Amino acid sequence: MPAAAAASPEAAAVTADATPAPTATPEVHSLDYEAIRALYPMDEVVGDVDGRELTWEEYFYWLVDLGGQAQNCTDTMAA
Repeated sequence: MPAAAAASPEAAAVTADATPAPTATPEVHSLDYEAIRALYPMDEVVGDVDGRELTWEEYFYWLVDLGGQAQNCTDTMAA
């Protein structure tokens, strides 16, 4: 008989009914956008979208914009 089948139904019930351990409150981090911006020269090409070059300046703009929207959403849900 496999080991999994050997366990009694009572043991399985105790495991299933166990109260989960409390979770810690996650630590809130903030981003240092100036440090991120300084990672690359603003005119450096960091990728392409459908064959069009994407510079760090444009990528960083969208990173900050979408990051700000996510932060606003999180702040609203927390309030």
